[in-house]
Amino acid sequence: MLVVMSTLDAKKEVIAFLSKLFFVLVAVTLLTVSGLVSMIKSQDVSIIFWLRVVSVFILSMMCLLVFKPIQNNIKEIEIL
Repeated sequence: MLVVMSTLDAKKEVIAFLSKLFFVLVAVTLLTVSGLVSMIKSQDVSIIFWLRVVSVFILSMMCLLVFKPIQNNIKEIEIL
């Protein structure tokens, strides 16, 4: 019983950390997208614009990569 509780607590800590990381990534992605929109409105398509496009793509992939372990840990907790 004690081992299950310590495993459960460890999984909860991992989920909490990954959730915070996920929300930070989403916030940075939204800030980058808003910068892209303002650059489009001002018709300023330069190298910075394309770097932001690439960074939005990378941040989106990172969000997906962080979300998958969150799902897996939640499923493991449901099994316990």
